[in-house]
Amino acid sequence: MKSLLPSLSLIFLLLYLWKGLIAFLYIAIALLLIHLFLPGLDRWISHAWRRLGEWLAIIPNSIILGVVWLLIVTPLGWISRRGKNPLWIRKPQQNSFWKANRKNYSPKDLEKPW
Repeated sequence: MKSLLPSLSLIFLLLYLWKGLIAFLYIAIALLLIHLFLPGLDRWISHAWRRLGEWLAIIPNSIILGVVWLLIVTPLGWISRRGKNPLWIRKPQQNSFWKANRKNYSPKDLEKPW
């Protein structure tokens, strides 16, 4: 089994260089020392990390996305539609949905429609 700790220590070292927090440097050094001098603990941490990944893979993405949709997107939709008719779904006061366009187009307007 390959060890995870050198990769994690590199990530924490990069975080230290990016953010400048000394705690990231201490974590990177601690992970490297565990990898070098405590191989039993290194194997246990790598195994636990892989088990966590396997457990998280069991949860289907559709469930996660469904929960995110119900908790974030649906309330935002309700809030944005309060008192408005953004898609003209409800019948307007006129007899037709047609809105007259009063702009006079020139040939230049049709050269690059995008």
